[in-house]
Amino acid sequence: MACLCVGAAVAWAVRLPPRVVSAAGTQPLKVISLDGCADQYVLGLVPRDQILALSDRARLPDSYFRERAATVRRIQPRLETILALNPDVVVRTWGGDLNLIKALEKHHIRIVNINDITNYDQAKPELFRVAKELGQEAGAGVEARRFDRAMT
Repeated sequence: MACLCVGAAVAWAVRLPPRVVSAAGTQPLKVISLDGCADQYVLGLVPRDQILALSDRARLPDSYFRERAATVRRIQPRLETILALNPDVVVRTWGGDLNLIKALEKHHIRIVNINDITNYDQAKPELFRVAKELGQEAGAGVEARRFDRAMT
């Protein structure tokens, strides 16, 4: 279960102060997550005020950050719903079918696809890659160091 590894990889995250710029150095990115695995990355890396919505799985018992999801809108991966929220980025692992992804791209919404990981050696590089795409590199570095300390 790759999602369990992903959840464990970002589970050490402690909420950092909100970051004020995106990777491009402009306004903060507005983010939507489409599935339970992507929810963990978004909740672990992205400041709450930049999260527009999470998947409808964000508050399930197997969601590590379910308490953080308590006040965040939850949605199903439907084009009209996502377009109405006007995100800059949609984060996904397995959520949303190919037609949805193509339609979002047609509307100039950037898709961050999280790779399937199977072990902790893959988790940290994937965390850094996703964090970079979300403009949250500094937070990923802090969390990776905490993760390393927890694993020793």
